[in-house]
Amino acid sequence: MGILKRAARGRPAGRAVVAVAVATLLASGCGSNTPVAPTTTSATKIPVHWSPDLPAVIAYQGGVGYGLAQSEPTVRNSIQNVGVSVVHVPVVLDNNGTAIAWSSTKISDAKCSIAPESADPNGPKPAPDGTIGSNVYALSDETVLQGIVCDKTDPAYPNQSESEASGSKLRKLVDLLKVGTSYNNAVERLWFDVELITDPVQKANTATPEQYVAAVVKAMNEARFDNVIISSYDWRTLPLVHSGFKVGTEQIPGLSTVPTVALVRADTFYPGSPWIGGLNLSEVHADLIEAAVKLGVDGIAPDFLASQPLPQPEDQTPPGQQKPLLVSKQFLDRAHKAGLKVFPQVINNLNDMDHQLKICQGTDSQLHLDQCVDGIITAYPDVLDTELGTLGANRPAKLSPR
Repeated sequence: MGILKRAARGRPAGRAVVAVAVATLLASGCGSNTPVAPTTTSATKIPVHWSPDLPAVIAYQGGVGYGLAQSEPTVRNSIQNVGVSVVHVPVVLDNNGTAIAWSSTKISDAKCSIAPESADPNGPKPAPDGTIGSNVYALSDETVLQGIVCDKTDPAYPNQSESEASGSKLRKLVDLLKVGTSYNNAVERLWFDVELITDPVQKANTATPEQYVAAVVKAMNEARFDNVIISSYDWRTLPLVHSGFKVGTEQIPGLSTVPTVALVRADTFYPGSPWIGGLNLSEVHADLIEAAVKLGVDGIAPDFLASQPLPQPEDQTPPGQQKPLLVSKQFLDRAHKAGLKVFPQVINNLNDMDHQLKICQGTDSQLHLDQCVDGIITAYPDVLDTELGTLGANRPAKLSPR
């Protein structure tokens, strides 16, 4: 089953206005870093209901444990052969304002190389020297999508298939959303979690928050696929989704049916951090849950492994002490009472999954899903799927192509 069920189906009001203004922003803004001031309207609570078949199986980078990160074959494998609730796709913008499915602000030589010369004189040209190692935001559509190949498997995931890797090129977000629409029952059963990969420290290295949100909206419109969650470690981006922002003198309305999730880890959540969107942590008692409520998001995704737990009044850990950041029962109860969903990430080990899930196991040995994490983000969705079955929970359906 899909992770979310909207209270009201259909496209949000004002989507046509959004499409026109988004095009203006993308055409005018991506050659410069002049920020477009957001409105001061507070984010409203999202009118959605989370489906009762949680915990959700969320395929990290499309299900990167078995294929190239966020490649089409990897995404299709997760949807069709594993069965997932959500496909996680990180995106970064290039110089044309296109949302590219890629998990870094740079083109890395660990994963990519210059494309070979085409035998066709009219075919795509190899990227110029110096492209590898460059910021994606400095490169054109043609260079990013045609001039390089990113077919190197990741040694962190030894089970990645090499059969589909050779010659693989980067994809646009819209292409992967269209993959979602190609499956039966996708509207009811499948969501995409689009993570905005930005750099709030070296801001010139990436597009502005407004440009990111506009690019995702454009991709949703083009793919005609609305089942999208927007997440980011850069909390500047998230309020824009709900409150809207301005393109010149034109107001972009907020998208009230797009849930937002605040990603967080110990090295982004601290006083004065550029990642937390200007929040004053002293006003929220340095507490993650209070901070998320003030930000106006719908969920939080704490990093599973951290140097120390994020500040939690009920469970402090001495600075420097290493231990996994497991979402405790007390933390989860507080988050749910505050109206937040919780998605620990990235959990790839079966024992860690079991440990996390069993905080909601009752004395009857059954999972009480209303007291459980709302989903787990993992590179190995098949392992989580099997574990959910072992513990007696519902499992996402495998979708068949149209």
